[in-house]
Amino acid sequence: MSTRSLIAIKNSDNIRYIYCHWDGYPSHNGRILLQSYNTPEIINKLIDGGSLSILGENISTDQPHSFNNPVDGVCVYYGRDRKETNVAPRTCVTEEELLAAGGSCWADYVYLYDGGWKCNHLGSELVELTPDDCK
Repeated sequence: MSTRSLIAIKNSDNIRYIYCHWDGYPSHNGRILLQSYNTPEIINKLIDGGSLSILGENISTDQPHSFNNPVDGVCVYYGRDRKETNVAPRTCVTEEELLAAGGSCWADYVYLYDGGWKCNHLGSELVELTPDDCK
């Protein structure tokens, strides 16, 4: 069973986000986001790839990598690695719209970077994500 999530970044004029199908709970996705994706540049690069099957510590690799033969620790993208379409990043304007988007795709967690990571669980409000939350 999957634990769906959205991963988002608040920019000056919008919020960009992607869907992630597997392991959305804080001890996996939250931990990886805190440790590996902690600048706007790297987060936007992550989001540029579109929706994910699974979040990894690395966006890409020089090794052969695909949906059916993934390299451990590397993101598996629906578009790049599975050749699916209609998986581009999406945008909204407000946090409320982001949370509604999470609800519409049955996301258990929504992660938002706004100078630091915030997280919500099943429609609750977004609160600061800390290392203690990710154990």
